This record gives sequence, structure tokens and C-alpha cells, in this order.
Amino acid sequence: MTSKDCGNHGHHIHTRPRLVRLLFAGILTFLLIALIVILLVWAILRPSKPKFILQDATVYAFNVSYPSFITSNFQVTVSSRNPDDRVGIYYDRLDIYATYRDQQITLRTSIPSSYQGHKETNVWSPFICGNSVPVSPYNSATLSQDQGAGFVMLMIKIDGRVRFKVGTFMSAKYNLHVRCPAYIQFGSRTSGIMVESSSQSYSLSLHFSTINSSNMTSKKDSGNHGHTRPRLVRLLFAGILTFLLIALIVILLVWAILRPSKPKFILQDATVYAFNVSYPSFITSNFQVTVSSRNPDDRVGIYYDRLDIYATYRDQQITLRTSIPSSYQGHEETNVWSPFIYGNSVPVSPYNSAALSQDQGAGVVMLMIKIDGRVRFKVGTFISAKYNLHVRCPAYIQFGSRTSGIMVGDNVVKYQLATRCHVSI
Repeated sequence: MTSKDCGNHGHHIHTRPRLVRLLFAGILTFLLIALIVILLVWAILRPSKPKFILQDATVYAFNVSYPSFITSNFQVTVSSRNPDDRVGIYYDRLDIYATYRDQQITLRTSIPSSYQGHKETNVWSPFICGNSVPVSPYNSATLSQDQGAGFVMLMIKIDGRVRFKVGTFMSAKYNLHVRCPAYIQFGSRTSGIMVESSSQSYSLSLHFSTINSSNMTSKKDSGNHGHTRPRLVRLLFAGILTFLLIALIVILLVWAILRPSKPKFILQDATVYAFNVSYPSFITSNFQVTVSSRNPDDRVGIYYDRLDIYATYRDQQITLRTSIPSSYQGHEETNVWSPFIYGNSVPVSPYNSAALSQDQGAGVVMLMIKIDGRVRFKVGTFISAKYNLHVRCPAYIQFGSRTSGIMVGDNVVKYQLATRCHVSI
């Protein structure tokens, strides 16, 4: 046997580096395709930041005490509008407070979490207050000077966490920061409260963790492995792609055959037990509403895992959320619920309080009955993941004449509505 026979192994030396290169190329290709898909979706949808406006501020107390303490009590009205017609917004957490010369002078007030649909507007009127909050001596003296001059500039700040909803896709949580300058004239009470709402600043940031992966290293192998390892990798990669393609085709075929439809909601009637406006800007209400839901599909069932119903007036929530018991809705079945929704001395904006008094005087009030929840779809033995359900039902209630409704008790009137609701999933 001669030394020349050892040369037969020369073409097998680079098999291991080739395996690593193929694997690395596959990972890079997958990441590149995912990046292109994300960029295309972002370019098509173009999600925009919500638009915030500080509408008004009601001052109940604003005093400086010795040596450097501030006591304050405000009610502010802030509205938020979603400019997108394809993207919904979940306000998971919102905290509002006031600052003077970059120093916080009130406690943080939590605003209830809510969902904002396409091009919808939400209005909040929280109270923010602080009792003997210590501030710097310089700010205390400056505030006394500003009050003497009759002009104080505050900054109303909102910090929170939001998510964006596109179809059934939910984004990660983003940090939301809103800054609204409020110019308040203390010189004359007849001048009212001047609120600057032309400029607001936002800051959205996504927190994520970075995963550090170790560098791939490869060593030359002079063993007699032939081309079996690269061929095995190519076959495995082709098998995975084939499986994913078949799964995608099956999902598309099932979706095309079944075509699951959204349930149809109808607001049938509303019984008014109480609906009053009190000084300065509070609403007390008590309703019983009847809502029906029909499943139009003859092959798909619906699980209503969670349903919360409440009422709003001019985009501002005026009742607490009432939970509807979870239930299952079979093929072409109809479910009917008659929950009570109420709110006791709920603070609203002074503008909405005055507008509601005018509407009651005119005899017609338009409310919005909203339902937010989670549903699942059942096809045979298969049950889908949970989807977010949002229902919007306009309710036109005529308070001018009791003859337009049905008297069901002392000062209790039932109004027939039969209004179709807008449903989004």
C-alpha cells in the first residue's frame, strides 16, 4: 500500500464547514423573509399614535402653605382619538398627574383600562389631587409669584402601557407618555380656565430583551464522512418547508369551506330606572338593557368566555362594567342577556354634563352601549384560540315624553330600540 492512497480523503475535509454554512444560510434566509413580511405589514397598515387633547380643567383647590407645601385638587377632561381605520388600541394602564416646573405636585390617578376601536374617541374626567405635597423652596416662591400675577402654567402628564390590535394580531406592550400644557388664569374667576391643547408630545418605546447567542465555530474534519451530512440537512430543510406549505394549504381550505362569520348583535330595549346629572359634574344612572346575539354559522359554534357591558355618553364611560356569564352558542342559535348597568356619581367633563342637561331638555339622549369580551370558535372537535370581541350599540332614548316608552313601575320607563350593533373581532 502506497502513500498515494491517502489522497482519496482530500475531498471530504470540508464537509463539516459546509454543513455549518448551509445551516447559517437557512437561518439568515428565514430572518430576512420575516423582516420583509414585517416591513410590508407596517407599510400597509401604517399605525399612528393616538391624538390626545386636554379639553378643560376644574380647580377645586390650589394653595401654597408654609414652608414649601402645595395642596391641590383638579378635575381634568382628556380625550384620545384613534386616527387609524385598521388598528385598534388597548389602553392597559393609564396614570395621570400634574407637575409644576418639572416637579410632581399631585398623586397619580389610575384611569380604567379600555379598548379604542378604529377611529373611535375616548374621554376621561379623572380627579387629580395632592395634600401638602413638599416642593422645592424655589418652586414654592415662584408659584406664589405666578398666582399673584394671575397666571400659572402646569403640565398634565399621562404615563401608561398600550397594545395595538390588527385583525386578530396583538402587538407587544408599548410605553405611552402624554404631555399636555395647561395655562390657568387665577387672576379673575370670571375668565374661567384657559387650557392650551394645541400641542402634545408623545413617546412610544418598546422594551424587549436581547438574547445573546454564542458564536458558531467549526473545525475541519478530515474523517471519511462523504456528502451524507449536507444531503441530510437539505432533505430535513425541504421536509420542514413541505410540511409548513401543506399545513398552510389545509388551513386556507378549511377557512374557505367554513367561512366563520361574526355573531350578529341587536340592542332590543333599555329600561331606565335613574338618569340624573348633579353638581358639579356627576352622573348617576341605572339601566337594564336587553341584548341578543345570533350565530349565523351552521358549522361553527361560539364560546363566549368573557363579556363586559357598559354605557358611554359622548365617548365617556358613565357606568361601571357589568360581567355577563360565560356561555356557549351553537349553530344558528340565539342568546339573550338582560344585565343591569349602573354608575353612582360618576365624574364626567363639565362640557358633557352641560350637553347632557341640554339633551334631556330637548327630549333625546344618544348613548352608546358597549360590550368587550373574549370568544372562541368551535369546529367539530377543534377549538380555536381566544379572540377579542368588541360590540358597539347606539341607543337613542327619548326622555321628552313618557308616552314614547312603556311604564313598568314608578318613574321606570322601558324603551323599545331594536338597534343593530357593530361587531369587530
